[in-house]
Amino acid sequence: MIKILTIFGGVLAAAYGSVSDIEILLVVVTTIGLLYGFYNIREMYRAWIILHRQGKTDHGPHYDARMVVAINGLRSEIARVLIQLWLVTLGVIAMTIPETPPYIHEPFKLVIFGFIFRWGIIGTSLLLSLKSYWGYQVRQRVNEHYGEGEPEDQP
Repeated sequence: MIKILTIFGGVLAAAYGSVSDIEILLVVVTTIGLLYGFYNIREMYRAWIILHRQGKTDHGPHYDARMVVAINGLRSEIARVLIQLWLVTLGVIAMTIPETPPYIHEPFKLVIFGFIFRWGIIGTSLLLSLKSYWGYQVRQRVNEHYGEGEPEDQP
C-alpha cells in the first residue's frame, strides 16, 4: 500500500513539478476566455453570413448597421483570441521553466519586477476573458430580444 502511495505521489509530483500556481491561474483564465472567444467568433461569423446572403453591406446603398456590428465584433474577437493564444502559450512555456531555487537570493528590484510582470499578465488575461464573456452576454441578450434572424427569407 505504501509503495502504491509512493508511486502515486511521485507521479503527482512529476506532473505538478516546478509549475507554480500563478502559471496554472494564467492558463486556466486564458483558456476560459478562449472558449468564450471562439464561441463569439462563430456567432459573429454566422451573423455576418446571414446578412451577407441578404445583400447587406457595411457601406454604400445596401448599408445595414447590423453588418457593421457583425464585422466589428468579428474583428474584435479574432484580435482578442490571438492575444489570448499568445498568453496561453506564454503560460505553457512558463510551466516548463524551473523556478529559481530558494537558496539563491534575487535582487529586490528583480523580485518587484517579476511580481508586477506576472500579475500584469494575469490582469491582462482576466480583462480579455471578461471582454469575451461580456460579448457573449450581449449576444445572448440581443438574441433573446430580437431573435437570431432567419438565414434566408422563405417564400
